[in-house]
Amino acid sequence: MSNECSLCGRSIQSSSFEAPGERAFCSSGCHDVYATLGVADPPDVDRSTPERTPDGHGLPDSDDSRTFLRIDGMYSATCEAYLESLAENRAGVTAAE
Repeated sequence: MSNECSLCGRSIQSSSFEAPGERAFCSSGCHDVYATLGVADPPDVDRSTPERTPDGHGLPDSDDSRTFLRIDGMYSATCEAYLESLAENRAGVTAAE
C-alpha cells in the first residue's frame, strides 16, 4: 500500500483510514470524500468570484448576508474544495471560500 493518500496525495501518518481496493487516506475527511464521490480525484471547483450578469441577476444587492463557519481539524485542501463545492450548489449561496 502506498504511503500517500489516495485522494489528496498527502503523506499518510497512520493506516487507520483504509478503503477496499488497496486505497489508504490521510484523514477521515479524505476517506469520506472518496466514499461519497466514489472517485480518487478532487472535485473541480471554480474558485473565481461570481459576477453580476448583464440582466442584473447574480450577487444579491444590499440585503446580502454572510455566514462564517469554523471547521476544526480540517487541513486537507481536498476537503476544503469538497465542502466549497457542496455549498456553492445550494440555493441562495452565491460564493463559498
